[in-house]
Amino acid sequence: MSRRAWWIVLAVGGVLAAAALIGWLTSPERALVEAQGRWEAAAIGDYRIVVFWDRELLDCEQDFEVRGGAVSYRHKDTCTIGPGAVGRTPSLPTVEFLFERVETTLHEPICGQNGCICDGPIETQVEYDPARGYPARIQTVLRPDWRWRDPAFWLAGVRGDLAACSPTVFIGQTIQVISLEPLQPEKPDKSEKQPGGIEGLPHETATPTAAPP
Repeated sequence: MSRRAWWIVLAVGGVLAAAALIGWLTSPERALVEAQGRWEAAAIGDYRIVVFWDRELLDCEQDFEVRGGAVSYRHKDTCTIGPGAVGRTPSLPTVEFLFERVETTLHEPICGQNGCICDGPIETQVEYDPARGYPARIQTVLRPDWRWRDPAFWLAGVRGDLAACSPTVFIGQTIQVISLEPLQPEKPDKSEKQPGGIEGLPHETATPTAAPP
């Protein structure tokens, strides 16, 4: 191989490496890793968190105390009342849960109910707290404008399969952390927790909250 050919190979390799580096620096994966690092550095073990779940025709709010990564006291929870609590995966709004939710969407991306070809993928847009790193806002949005990235979409267009797509009824949602405040270490003589439930609300309603999907 001539010297000129070698220079061309090196130049192309450099461009590809630079593109890969830029992609990583601006990727959601890197943003998640950096945010997790800020949260770990903040060293907040106990905190009170207020989370608002915003969906069309359905919203609710949770106000919990979290100690050692687990909910210890519930001040307010409207997410277990009404149809929003039916058939949903039980979850509690800890920072760990919010990070897991973001990580799952990155590693296991999903599409609308009619599939990627008809509806397109669901994008998760995340805003992290600049100082402490916790996910401050998580929004899910259907992106039919991204269907062109899938070769199967173009093949379906050639075959005429897109005409068979059903109307999309996807409803996005936004998870907003209204506030997160560190708590003082729990005193040994704090009032006893209700057996079998989370301290705060009556025992009969102190079941794991049902978060929107």
